[in-house]
Amino acid sequence: MSPNDSICTQPGLLTTQPILGIDGHTDSMFARVVMILSVWRKRAKQRRALGHLDAHLLMDIGVDRVMAKQEADKPFWRV
Repeated sequence: MSPNDSICTQPGLLTTQPILGIDGHTDSMFARVVMILSVWRKRAKQRRALGHLDAHLLMDIGVDRVMAKQEADKPFWRV
């Protein structure tokens, strides 16, 4: 693994490229960590919700029970 490889599979989160904030200034490492934690929290919440959907709602979104369970069982840090 090289120093430029990301431990996160979501592009752009842990790269060496600067992230520009709303004011055009480079965001700090703290801001990146906060952003990653926010993404992980949302992902965990969505997966929990997916795991609680009934068969009718899953059919509405085109997902079967097996696919929903596979997605809901993934750890929050995995895309």
